[in-house]
Amino acid sequence: AIKKKTSRKKPVVCVIGLGYVGLPLAALAAKKGYEVYGYDTDEAKLELIRSGICPFKEEWFFLFYDPLTPRRQV
Repeated sequence: AIKKKTSRKKPVVCVIGLGYVGLPLAALAAKKGYEVYGYDTDEAKLELIRSGICPFKEEWFFLFYDPLTPRRQV
């Protein structure tokens, strides 16, 4: 295996698809301290996420997702 040193202090996670699997995965990784980048093609869903609103109805999701956590552009 090839090891490459980086200047990043945090590991980076990129999640493609912010649906029922991707969004909770991204939220949990962010909660654990990873720098997370999310990508989705559904602009309406992205607007909800940017507004701090979960785009689907799952009661358990708020265990992982804190809408008050600072976010970067999704």
